[in-house]
Amino acid sequence: MKNILKVSLILLVAMFVFSGCQTALTKEGGAVRIIMKEEPPAGAKMLATIESGMFSNHPSVVSVQNDLRNKTAELGGNLLVVDVIVAKSSEGGITYSGNGRAYKE
Repeated sequence: MKNILKVSLILLVAMFVFSGCQTALTKEGGAVRIIMKEEPPAGAKMLATIESGMFSNHPSVVSVQNDLRNKTAELGGNLLVVDVIVAKSSEGGITYSGNGRAYKE
């Protein structure tokens, strides 16, 4: 029984470590439309240029997109134009960062 508990604990810790700091998409962020490397539709108002992963790297491209969508929603926007997502290699593996522009349509 103790072995099962030890193995379960080890698996739980491993799942936590390998999942990294995946950014969850908020309900508001889920309502933000995302386009990649395109110009926004005519009439869309730019709210801000936003960055993700400059000080804390993300474990996946999806995590970067979620963070940018959440930030767009926090600014009152409903459209995100992703300009770039960059993979960075380090001793700890590959992490991602990116930037984009938040808009209100």
